[in-house]
Amino acid sequence: MPQPPESSKVGPGSNSSRPRRSTIQPSAVSHFGASGNQRDRLQQLYLDASTTFNVFMSA
Repeated sequence: MPQPPESSKVGPGSNSSRPRRSTIQPSAVSHFGASGNQRDRLQQLYLDASTTFNVFMSA
């Protein structure tokens, strides 16, 4: 019983941000490992954070 209200409460924010992050992260991690560029890594982390923030703000 506690699960349905939780998922409906968090709903659009967490639900859409979590799969997006899990799809971004593996490719980003392999990209970091291949390039080893710190600036690239920071930029990707910033983009990931900003997309998550936008999803939460729009929800």
